[in-house]
Amino acid sequence: MSAVLRANNLFGILMLLAWSWPSPGFSEESAAPAAEALQLVESLQTAFVGVAEQIRRSVVMVEVESDERNPELEALQELMPDLPPFRDPSSGTGSGFLVDANGTIFTNHHVVQGAQKIDILLSDGRRYPATLVGADPESDVAVIRMISPPDELKPAVLGDSESVRVGQFAIAVGSPMGFQNSFTVGHVSAKGRSNVGISSPGLAAPGFENLAYQDFLQVDTPINPGNSGGPLIDIHGRVIGINTAIIAGGGGGIGFSIPINMARSIADQLIAEGRVRRGWLGVQPRNLNNLESRQGVLQGAFIETVLPETPAARAGLMNNDIIIKLGKEPIRSSKDLLGVVANAPIGKELSCEVLRGEKPSEARRVQLLVTLEERPGPEQRRALTPTRPKSTEQPESNRLSEALGMELKQLNQRESRRLKRKHSGQGVLIAAVQPGSPAAAAGLQPDDVLLEVNRQRVNAPAQVYELIQQLERNFIPLAIERAGERHYLALERP
Repeated sequence: MSAVLRANNLFGILMLLAWSWPSPGFSEESAAPAAEALQLVESLQTAFVGVAEQIRRSVVMVEVESDERNPELEALQELMPDLPPFRDPSSGTGSGFLVDANGTIFTNHHVVQGAQKIDILLSDGRRYPATLVGADPESDVAVIRMISPPDELKPAVLGDSESVRVGQFAIAVGSPMGFQNSFTVGHVSAKGRSNVGISSPGLAAPGFENLAYQDFLQVDTPINPGNSGGPLIDIHGRVIGINTAIIAGGGGGIGFSIPINMARSIADQLIAEGRVRRGWLGVQPRNLNNLESRQGVLQGAFIETVLPETPAARAGLMNNDIIIKLGKEPIRSSKDLLGVVANAPIGKELSCEVLRGEKPSEARRVQLLVTLEERPGPEQRRALTPTRPKSTEQPESNRLSEALGMELKQLNQRESRRLKRKHSGQGVLIAAVQPGSPAAAAGLQPDDVLLEVNRQRVNAPAQVYELIQQLERNFIPLAIERAGERHYLALERP
């Protein structure tokens, strides 16, 4: 086993070196461990230098031109005022990496979104035009291809993100702030992260809060605007993810990368068909809470709403059912359900096991058969949503409430006691959220308390609607309180 593989992490090596370094009164006997520690550090350094040289020619800068304004960038710069100025990814620079010798490149959807012209800059400075092969907004994966690529391209080696281990080295390569060929080192902090953006202020990826499919690698590797679309690699130089977003915090940033296995599956569909076909069930799920457990089952996807004329409705699924298995896959959460449905075969009959019954003592297991359809677009999904009850607000607010898909109520002491709130006099109660609406896509839920709109405190429904009407941006920053905790998300204007 090499010296690099024997090292747990860089900090442990440096500590070993510090402990072993000769001090006043050292003897020749103590010099040997110090020399071994230095040799170990030098071996690790050599490995990093080799990885940097190996990946350098595979990473490209993506330059795009667009005539569109980007209000999301303005919101990001307001959230992160201490960041140095950087160019807008939709009309500036991002990153990508070569995956074949024909000039095919993986990057992010938000890097090329709205681009009228795409140029690729190789590591040696040569520039080539490129065209968009396909992009998937719901996962933020995009594929572009150089129009007339040179012969000597060096594609990156793709790894296996399933075998990634928390604690292993994670190396980001790209063009942060427009500085090409930047190389930073950190570690994988966690796997399977979802709901990124819903509970995370200072997120550096416009509209990222509304991604439907999230299964991210979390890293402490330094990542900055412009790294988006670049590769996250392991110590062997294999790509394990696509760098996608950061969350800025007082102690530094947290990075998120799309696992390469997921990205490759999506990219294969984009290359073959120019779009991604996903399964669709037609329900609005959420995670199961302790009060809703039945038959001792503490995990599952709780079905809040079954949309009419959908595979779920035709299969006999009902509101308040708990899905615990779909096909051969166990369902432990709403994220599990979303992922299994998305990847399940379209048009093929699948078994579906649910727990049914309002009271735990009456719960019973029900076996259903469901045939998934292809996931329709957002407008088609919204057209299937049930009719909402009329709002008591003024007509202007009524129309905005209908368009946003949420019903607001003035908070009173009774509702505050029910929600066990500490600050009962602040905020506006979200009484209902329409499935498939912009409010639902943003992650809002009934019984959330809306605290801020565009960083302004709100205490009345009319104030919320007025602020939203006045704003000129596609995504509106919100602060909410949920189960006593503060969260941040972004609501898309209808």
